[in-house]
Amino acid sequence: MITMSVLFLLFGTLSTFAQRTEQQKPKQRMEKGQAMKEREPRIPNLTEEQKEQMKTAKIDLQRETLPIKNALAEKKARLQTLKTTEGSSAKDINKVIDEIGALQTKMMKARTAHQMEVKKFLTEEQRLFLDSHAGNKKKHGHKMH
Repeated sequence: MITMSVLFLLFGTLSTFAQRTEQQKPKQRMEKGQAMKEREPRIPNLTEEQKEQMKTAKIDLQRETLPIKNALAEKKARLQTLKTTEGSSAKDINKVIDEIGALQTKMMKARTAHQMEVKKFLTEEQRLFLDSHAGNKKKHGHKMH
């Protein structure tokens, strides 16, 4: 009888803890996102015109890269399916890997073109600041194996 009571108590405690943890996750994600934004280097002395140009350039980049990101996600899902399905050929898998590589190259070229475009309307001091902080961004959400 005591064993059953302990089991029920333990189960109830774990259940309550799990519910509280799940409720806190969205808030923690939001706080983490805010902290990430605050850590990003801010280009000094931007004029309102420069801010507007950067906003427009960012929207243009997002408009250009969204279809690439979507296609990339589809190819990665296809690759996962091929890798986990019996009877898939190495030729088919390699073809999808090549397609993923081509999409990643296209994405990198779009981002680089965007960076070059942004630099066109910055002052020398602002470009130096941007270049000196470019390597400090950390990629989050990517698994490293």
